[in-house]
Amino acid sequence: MFATEGPRKGHRTEMLSALLDVYDAWHEQLQASGLPFYLKIWLFEPRFMKSQVVCAIGDSQNFYSSTFTPAIENIPIPTNRYFGLNHRLAELKWATHLDEHFYFESDFDAVQPDGSEGVHAHQRRLLQRLQSGAYASSDVEYLGMTTKAYAMPLGRVWIGGRRNSE
Repeated sequence: MFATEGPRKGHRTEMLSALLDVYDAWHEQLQASGLPFYLKIWLFEPRFMKSQVVCAIGDSQNFYSSTFTPAIENIPIPTNRYFGLNHRLAELKWATHLDEHFYFESDFDAVQPDGSEGVHAHQRRLLQRLQSGAYASSDVEYLGMTTKAYAMPLGRVWIGGRRNSE
C-alpha cells in the first residue's frame, strides 16, 4: 500500500544534511525579514523520502503547526541513522508526531463494484478493519458533509526547529 523503501544509510545522511543546509539558509533570510514565520524540518521514519523543510508566513502558519498529531511519548530522534550529523541535529528542538494516513468513511460509500470484485472486496475489508475500533477515529467535515475519519499509523515524523527563535 505505502512504500517504506528509502535511500541507503549514507545517502540518507547526505539528504538530511542538505535539508539542514536549506533550513539554515531559509532561517537566516526569514530572520532578516522581521516577519513571523513557521520554519521546521519534517523528518519522516520510515518514509524518509517524504522528509522536507516546511516554511509558512502569514495565515498558513496555523495550518502547518497543527498538521500532525503529537505522539503520546516524545521519542528521541534516531541520530545513529545519520552518521556525523549528531551536532547539527542537537542544535534543533525535535518533537515526535504521528505519521498517519486518513481514510474517510464517505469515500467507501462511493466505491461501486465496477466489474472488479477483487477491488470492491478489498475496499469492504479495509473499511471493516478501520471500523474494528483498532484505529483512532473522529467525525469531521469533509467535502461538505460530516463523515468519520480513521487514522492509520504509518510511522513517526520528527518536527525540528530552532530552540531560541520559534
